[in-house]
Amino acid sequence: MVEENKLDQAQGRLAKMMERASSGEDRAMARWIRETGERMVRSLLGMVRLGQFHHHENKAFEKPAVELAELITEVLEKLGVAAVVFVEDQVYLNDIRIRYDSRLDLGLEMSQHFSGFGVGGMTFNQPMEPREILELIQIIAGFEGDRGDVLKALAEKGLEHIAMPGVHRFLQAGEVAGKGKKQHGGAKVSVKAVQHAAQRAVDRTLLQAGQQRIVDLLSMRKVANNLVDSQDDNILSDAGAAAISSPFAAHCITVGQLAICMAREVGFDDNHQADLVLCALTHDLGYGCREDGYATPFERHCSAGVRTLIQRRGFHESHIRRMLAVIEHHEDYATDSDTAHPSVFARIIRIADDYDSMTRSRTGGPRLSPARALERIIKGSGTKYDPVLVQCLVNALGKYPPGTPVQLSDNRFGASLSLGRGPESFDRPSIRILALKGSEVEPTDEILDLLEHPEIQIVRPLEGTGAVFVTSSVDEVEEDDASEIFDT
Repeated sequence: MVEENKLDQAQGRLAKMMERASSGEDRAMARWIRETGERMVRSLLGMVRLGQFHHHENKAFEKPAVELAELITEVLEKLGVAAVVFVEDQVYLNDIRIRYDSRLDLGLEMSQHFSGFGVGGMTFNQPMEPREILELIQIIAGFEGDRGDVLKALAEKGLEHIAMPGVHRFLQAGEVAGKGKKQHGGAKVSVKAVQHAAQRAVDRTLLQAGQQRIVDLLSMRKVANNLVDSQDDNILSDAGAAAISSPFAAHCITVGQLAICMAREVGFDDNHQADLVLCALTHDLGYGCREDGYATPFERHCSAGVRTLIQRRGFHESHIRRMLAVIEHHEDYATDSDTAHPSVFARIIRIADDYDSMTRSRTGGPRLSPARALERIIKGSGTKYDPVLVQCLVNALGKYPPGTPVQLSDNRFGASLSLGRGPESFDRPSIRILALKGSEVEPTDEILDLLEHPEIQIVRPLEGTGAVFVTSSVDEVEEDDASEIFDT
């Protein structure tokens, strides 16, 4: 009964959000966020400036500390979280850009001050007393060290409920390199580094859900952008099966990568692809929640995920898409009732989710080869799955989806690596040659691109239990590298 009441409340709030969004009331909320955010930033920056010259117990701090505490409380009551982010000369409050007089340079000054110790913003998860505001100012006004040091200092003061993400910046033209490499701050970063950072973000979000905290979607969005930027034709290969140690994160990341494949076939731009990936990374968020100390069961993980997301109040379009994707991602495309189809993001994630589950070790059935899993998806076209999106998946994966074991016309064996890459290569992927050692099959370092070898054909796919894995990079990457570049 308690579960039903909570679900009813969540659905009621979601319905109200959508009603307000469709009526245009979201514009009023956005205006309020901009105005309130501008007051918050001016107050915070003024106290930081003051703290550089005066002790935090100076009476000059008393009034601004009270004002800032009241503003944080007001934002928390309306939005559930107060996340201030500095990106170069711009400032955002809960994903809404704050407008201010450009002559004041509030954003640039904030970014420059906080980037000095590796911080790109502050997230307030609960109200603060003026005394706590003063302790915060004491720490950040003249801090020397890095982000880890400042987080430790906050914890020592009992302020661990304040999160501080890493430095954000805008990408410049030409920064994204091809073939699975991403330029960030002048450094080339492997796909594996992006995925290690994504694993930490997914696992951290799952932990926040279990602790009934508001999940940090700002850093998750950054991860989603990086995954979109790093996607290439070999993204779903077999080279890095052990790259991600968390099975839950590996599933969410692979669902995101499969979703990108379909989204690009549909024609989504990069922003919508990143929105979709964020939905994929959080689609199973409900499993992190607890019921009487136990993990949420399958039949209730969608509603539990929505209840977690709905704590982050607001009703902008991206937030609604996320909640719909979470609540609908196991619903069939066609039903016996007259209800509408699930949202398009949910339909994409349903296909990617099922495909990955079929090709991954699981308790609900045998692990299938990628080709066999694709056959099952095709059989469900028009009933379980959106037929247009199924065709998009087929186009993207090709006749022999990544991980499919095959026999070649030169009597060698291999496993397909690449995506479809277009009509001319639909049935001619790149192949990782496999070596037979006794009864075992081991991958070699030899890659054979069938587009470059027209004399070699695929004789037949084999029934081996291949799998879609989460990385194509064979480069090793230290955990610290991924953390330094992407982690927030």
